[in-house]
Amino acid sequence: MADGAERSEILQWIVRTLSDQLSQVFDTMAGESPLIEAESLASAPVLSDSLVWEVPVSLVPFAPVWLQASRDSWYSLGNRVLAAAGLDGSDDQTIQDTFKEAMDQAFAGLTREMTNKAGREVTATSSKLTISSPPVRAAWSRLELIFGDNKSAPVIFGFNEEMIEKLGEKSTPVIPVQPKANAAVAASAGPRIASSQPESRTLDLLLDVELPISVSFGRAHLPLKEVMKLTTGSIVELNRTISEPVDIIVNNCVIARGEVVVVEGNFGVRIQEVISRQERLRTLY
Repeated sequence: MADGAERSEILQWIVRTLSDQLSQVFDTMAGESPLIEAESLASAPVLSDSLVWEVPVSLVPFAPVWLQASRDSWYSLGNRVLAAAGLDGSDDQTIQDTFKEAMDQAFAGLTREMTNKAGREVTATSSKLTISSPPVRAAWSRLELIFGDNKSAPVIFGFNEEMIEKLGEKSTPVIPVQPKANAAVAASAGPRIASSQPESRTLDLLLDVELPISVSFGRAHLPLKEVMKLTTGSIVELNRTISEPVDIIVNNCVIARGEVVVVEGNFGVRIQEVISRQERLRTLY
């Protein structure tokens, strides 16, 4: 069992790693990497307008990480991502879902680093809203995301003590990254964010993961009464002309567009355009 000093060190590692992941996520999704200030809390603050999510982490069954954010925080962070994609004026549910997606991506990155540290696979499933009371044995931290326009948004995280203990039992020494011998080559690569963590060794495993790819020829919206009239031989007109490229979709996100071709008697798609990350957000299926 880890002593107090070891638990404190592990918690600091978790908070630092999660901060790095949040910075990377918002750099990718919103085009800006926020400064993140962390503060330890004795307990979870009671905020009348806050929402609480559970994030199941596989390291310890039934011991999720807790995520708490006021309306101002989740609205500000979710809306920042959508605004970067040109989707101003979104409804509250869309903004909340976008905030949740950003947090889920950060937790996915955190568990990848936990896998490296614990020496066993650690995963996090999608966060879910809850009305349950947070656990008594939890270490709470307040992470404030501060952006270049001086706007900030605090988010509260509660890390279950059992998870911290488990991570301490399995933790392995962190091998420092050695600087490259050729300083000129390193300098030419441009500035990089300093990190005390080595690159995740799970990347090679992820490269073999199979992802579903589908092709969309278009969409149509019909009243229910028209849908009920559909029979064999009915024609549904799509919102795309025959000359327009089709969408190539991976995990419900359009990543490219192309033209339909025939390859040895099978349909195929020749990629004509790989779309930007901002446009991917606008084309989520």
